[in-house]
Amino acid sequence: GDTASAAVTVTLKRLILTLNAFCENDVPYISYGIKLQGIDPSGETAMLTWTGAGGETEIETGLVLSNTHHLWVGTQVDGSGNGTVWPGWNELSDGTWEEVYTDWRRWNPDQSDATVTVTVSVNPTSSVTVQYPPATAVCSANPPQNTPAPPPNVNGPIATDNLNVPITSYSPTVINVLSNGDSFGANGAGTVEILFTQPANGTVALDDGGTPNDPTDDVLLYAPNADVNNITDSFTYTITDALGNTSTATVTLDVNCASTQRSDSGDALGTFSIMMMMFLTLMSGLYFVRKEERGEA
Repeated sequence: GDTASAAVTVTLKRLILTLNAFCENDVPYISYGIKLQGIDPSGETAMLTWTGAGGETEIETGLVLSNTHHLWVGTQVDGSGNGTVWPGWNELSDGTWEEVYTDWRRWNPDQSDATVTVTVSVNPTSSVTVQYPPATAVCSANPPQNTPAPPPNVNGPIATDNLNVPITSYSPTVINVLSNGDSFGANGAGTVEILFTQPANGTVALDDGGTPNDPTDDVLLYAPNADVNNITDSFTYTITDALGNTSTATVTLDVNCASTQRSDSGDALGTFSIMMMMFLTLMSGLYFVRKEERGEA
């Protein structure tokens, strides 16, 4: 019998996938490219299935066939490409971030960088296993690690400024700096006396009340320098609690003495003595003049 043959060409559908994970500007990405064989790519879209080490999945659909910057699953950026959300991290109210190790998109069960399988489907499918981009010196693929602001000093000592303390004498003026709302805090006072600096126009000394290891009864003594008047002077002091925490405040002094230092010192007595001698001399002269007028011997 006669035979007949016909050649049949079968074109196999095939998907060739290239895919890599990388970090840029602290944001994790994948770059993928899809090449189709036996399929007209016109109008085709891709589907990505992310599968974690424990079998968890997340699916993205309607994707282009090639993308050099596709965000790692669970990541979000702003309009400038700066990261705002990272998988496996939770932003706290103070602006810091903490790890969420139960998030498979970022962490393996042993808390190492996640290893996920990315399956790309158009009509055929292809899978690639990639690891979450590891941190480098220039790109961490993690949120910024801001240092939280320290809490207010609620337990430590608090020294309060003493403003415009009136100074009206060149003799030492007692200044009870602790009476201005100062507190040694929850830890209480330590054994360190009140520390202080010296002002520019006077001197400061400590009166420990006879209890050198108890600063709670300490007061400071200020005396202005000789012949300074109508000025503002100042110094600082520091209190210390039982744990060694300190707090420093400023004392501002309004120096307005009634007279100069010389008129308050021994010079005043000399001036008074001279005036008394002049007065007595004058009176003696008048006495003898009157005596001569009366003709007394």
